[in-house]
Amino acid sequence: MALNLPALHRWHRRIALASAPLALAWALSGFIHPILSSLQPRPATQAPPQVQVSVQEGDRPLSTVLQAAGVPAFLNARVIGLNGTAVYLVDLPGQGERAGFQTRNGLALPGADASHAVALARHYLGDAKSPLRSVTRLDGFTADYPYVNRILPAYRVVLDRPDRVTAYVETRTDRLLALGTPWRTRLMSAFRLLHSWHGSEGLPLIRTSLMTAGLALAVLAGLSGLLLYGFLWQRIQSPGVSRWHRRLGLVTGLVTLSLAGSGFWHLLRNNHRSQVEAAITAPATLLAPTELGTEEQPPRFSAVARTASGLRYRLVPSRMAKEAADPHAHHNGAVASASAGPLAHWVNAGDGSHVPDGEAQRAIELACAYSGYTPDQVTGTTPITQFSGEYGFVHKRLPVIRVAFRAPEGDRLYVEPATGALAAWIRNADATEGWVFSAFHKADWMTPYIGKDPRNALLSFLALLQVTVLSLGLTLWLIRRKKRQH
Repeated sequence: MALNLPALHRWHRRIALASAPLALAWALSGFIHPILSSLQPRPATQAPPQVQVSVQEGDRPLSTVLQAAGVPAFLNARVIGLNGTAVYLVDLPGQGERAGFQTRNGLALPGADASHAVALARHYLGDAKSPLRSVTRLDGFTADYPYVNRILPAYRVVLDRPDRVTAYVETRTDRLLALGTPWRTRLMSAFRLLHSWHGSEGLPLIRTSLMTAGLALAVLAGLSGLLLYGFLWQRIQSPGVSRWHRRLGLVTGLVTLSLAGSGFWHLLRNNHRSQVEAAITAPATLLAPTELGTEEQPPRFSAVARTASGLRYRLVPSRMAKEAADPHAHHNGAVASASAGPLAHWVNAGDGSHVPDGEAQRAIELACAYSGYTPDQVTGTTPITQFSGEYGFVHKRLPVIRVAFRAPEGDRLYVEPATGALAAWIRNADATEGWVFSAFHKADWMTPYIGKDPRNALLSFLALLQVTVLSLGLTLWLIRRKKRQH
């Protein structure tokens, strides 16, 4: 059956014209995206501060301090160092900012959580002298700290510095979450507006429908363009603007198919994941101070949790995070170590005895609480101390434990024992989609061969070519329309 070339040409123009506004927006965002990497502020260190203080003999145990303060229940607690003094930092139900108590005398320390956030920001920026401009607790995502950063609550710390760098930190784990500047925030806002239509989240059905239609049209435009100008080029006379549109289109057509096709699948799968995540309820367990006892409290601990065997303390060994960054650590100013140090161990609050595989036990209990699966369905646990494979930088949390279940879709949950947070819930289809998106949308496979910066430059160049091809196509359409009017 002979191909109707004029009809194919007509449909290519119609489809391309319909998809042009969205395609231009996405191409421009693709040009902006790699530039964000070059504007990413770098921390002075990615290693978290080492806790140099501990509860000393004669200091008051946490149980005694909380009972004296009239605290009937708490969610979690840890020991931090603040101005050289050991302080209990305690999560209380119904309160945002964590309460602070001096271990030496049990007195409340107002603003301890915020003060610790400032100390963390100074540590990561290597800046002990610049005056503090502001410190703000974030319980929701904002324009300068968007959802892609994943972790809440967080603190925004602004020092009076010439570079106007803002640090975002988490006081539960002493983690640096992101660094930003006013210029980068504006550029990121432009990217999010063009790429993911920030501001339309309140209309999810309309947003998803338009994006799906736009990506489908972009795929059809790319396919028809390759067929029309690639395989049938000898039958087409293309002078001037049309010639350059065809030549450049041979290159950008393949790029369009790669980006739009992987983006289409990512959009559909991401919506499914979002619905699953929205239905998940974090297991919150109230702890009574009287359950802790006063005899066997360790001098330093990073968390307290109730397990099936009773209350336990989480102890973190000395560690230094590697100075490494993920290839996509520039997203929204995100800065995090690509690896974490040795895993923690747990001791029983009752007698101080060591719990073998305590981190894995805690992870299994959390994963079962999140998923509804039972411990006998667990097929294995794996400590994850660096971002790689299906658990990439987008998930933000380290270290975590991977808990795999015997399930039809191969469910594996990544949980963070330090905070009890669910970092990721991945099924086989999620892993496949993630691989496709990484290879065909982000072009991560290039990085080991040519490096991150050359890859970013190439992606920006290809995005600029797409803008050029779209502009030439629109020019051709305007020329033909003008001829018809005359």
